[in-house]
Amino acid sequence: MASTFLFDEITYSISDIATVIREQIAEPYGFADNLRTAAMYSPKIMTSAEFMAAAVEVGVHPGTARNRLNEVRKMQREFGEI
Repeated sequence: MASTFLFDEITYSISDIATVIREQIAEPYGFADNLRTAAMYSPKIMTSAEFMAAAVEVGVHPGTARNRLNEVRKMQREFGEI
């Protein structure tokens, strides 16, 4: 199954991000790992508020979403990806 990948997108909606999250949390891995992958696949210019809103849309607690996004963005900054 192909996954939605929006990392380089500049035009997107909360629904697009929710699709990424929905696809990734359906994967047969740990929930936190899947949510981190969703953060990696989401637009790099996305705000944490947008990620949290999309997460709530698919039933993920906004605080959990924010924490996983912060972990991923910190790692991406360290690796020079963003």
